[in-house]
Amino acid sequence: MMVTANAAAAVAMSDKIGLLAAGKVADVSIFNGKTHKDFRAILERGAGDVVLVLRGGKVLYGDDPVVTGIPNTGACDPVTGDDATPVCGVAKRICVQADIGKTFAQLKTSAGALYAAYFCGAPDNEAELQADAAELGRRLDGLHRRPDGARTRTATASPTRWTTAPTSSTRSGPA
Repeated sequence: MMVTANAAAAVAMSDKIGLLAAGKVADVSIFNGKTHKDFRAILERGAGDVVLVLRGGKVLYGDDPVVTGIPNTGACDPVTGDDATPVCGVAKRICVQADIGKTFAQLKTSAGALYAAYFCGAPDNEAELQADAAELGRRLDGLHRRPDGARTRTATASPTRWTTAPTSSTRSGPA
């Protein structure tokens, strides 16, 4: 709530944003919580762990069966590496044609070799980002402890329910 509803209220926008509710606009990222639980699903996720991304409530990217299972998503292209393999072993789709007027293949061609579309593991020459994420994780671990030292839960897990993490949503259970 602190980073959503309270922030929306602080800028007098709570009638439009701040909650996942009908009639409000939201950007949502859902990560596979099968390996990492709670906020760790966000901090320690890999490219294959992104289940769904919604921007303004519209599908932008995600697992192929999830994206194709959502009605009226528009034109969505398969996302593959240069060797036509799925993203870190997981079939993904991206829905950008309506925004940029290009397919994913055209986008990759126009971007050239500037930067890979995704990395499985740490990007080349960016190990310092991993260290920063680990430090952030240690700090967040400290924030989720009661004064007696016991860990608090940021979400409840159920194989069939979406659960809320501090800045996003994670799905627990089978992918």
